[in-house]
Formats: sequence, C-alpha cells, structure tokens
Amino acid sequence: MLVVGLTGGIGSGKSTVAELFAEKNIPIVDADEISHALTQPDGKAYGKLKSWLGNQFFDHQGQLKRSKLRELVFSEPEALDKLEQLLHPLVEDAIKQRLEELSQQAHDYVIV
Repeated sequence: MLVVGLTGGIGSGKSTVAELFAEKNIPIVDADEISHALTQPDGKAYGKLKSWLGNQFFDHQGQLKRSKLRELVFSEPEALDKLEQLLHPLVEDAIKQRLEELSQQAHDYVIV
C-alpha cells in the first residue's frame, strides 16, 4: 500500500483534492478530523486540554471553544507550542493505527 501525503496551507485546496481521491474509493486519513475527535469530551486529549486551559475554554456541554483556543494560540506562540506538544503525538499514533488497519485491507493507496 502506497501512502501519499497531502499537504498545503490554509485554503490551498487540500480538502477538494482529498474529495477527488475519495470519489475514486481511495481511503483518506484526515489529521484535522483525528485532531477534532481527540478533543471531543470522549477523546484522548480532552482531559489534558481541560486541565491546561481551564473551564473557560469549554462550553456548558463540555465542547471545546475552538475559536477561543484559536485566539490563544495565534496570540501566544508558547501556547501553540504546548498545544502541538499535547496533540501531535496523539494524532501521529491515531494515523499509524488507521494506516495499520488499512494495510490489512486491499488498498493500493491511502492519502494522509
């Protein structure tokens, strides 16, 4: 199975290109989707995020206030570093796990 990395800046068309591959039944492993899942109340990063950020970064339903987090990490570089240190290993592990699952199936390619 060939693993193809799809990268680019914000608004560069990554999602559009990924959709084209998905239309050809090529599996997509989306790091943004994984990151989003990890930060949900049942996600592996949730507890660490809540401990670090405090309740003011979560709504009454326990959902992460992403716009508030975005403001923080774009205004304080050390906050971005901390967020990346927290999330990146978990995202990497989830990608590896998904690739392992896909390798057991009959796929010629997968897009990450």
